[in-house]
Amino acid sequence: MGSLGAIAAVSAISAVLTGCGSLPFLSGSSPPSDPVTIQAPAATQTTAATPVPAATPARTASPLIKAALSPIVGVPPALYGQLVRQINQAADRDNIALMVDQGASGDFSVRGYIIAARNKSKIIVTYIFDIADSAGRPARQVKGEETTEAGANAADPWAAVTPVMTQSIAEKLVAALNSVRAGSPNGQITNAQR
Repeated sequence: MGSLGAIAAVSAISAVLTGCGSLPFLSGSSPPSDPVTIQAPAATQTTAATPVPAATPARTASPLIKAALSPIVGVPPALYGQLVRQINQAADRDNIALMVDQGASGDFSVRGYIIAARNKSKIIVTYIFDIADSAGRPARQVKGEETTEAGANAADPWAAVTPVMTQSIAEKLVAALNSVRAGSPNGQITNAQR
């Protein structure tokens, strides 16, 4: 499948599933059978015994938001856990509580679709993440590609997907969540901003 074919396939999947209330697993595989809720750890308290240097500027944390991540369609189980951990770590750094459970709800919901395909001497990973507000209205869409030439001769294109590639995808998703949060007070998207 060529690069344009991969993009067209993911775009078609996104268009078909955008209005769906549930996600069919197109790849025939499903995420881990036990849904897990991953939340940002509670803030730690600084005690009087731990002085804070006066030269250290205070960091203003963004308000906590909750993002419910639906199962990511297309990712094989071997990479699913790795990708979700990377998304959670990036989200945690930015004060986003990521909830990974089909029944979870939050300030935003995220549905993702990822495919890996061979294109001549390259492996192309194409992804789309749809971010919706708590009322289900579309807020942002993140889409793109990651490519590698390493492992392009592997029988399974997913075998060539590296942690660096999945980390890049995770960072782009979290950047989009931050963009949505910054769009209006408390991260809510208003009709005037559409």
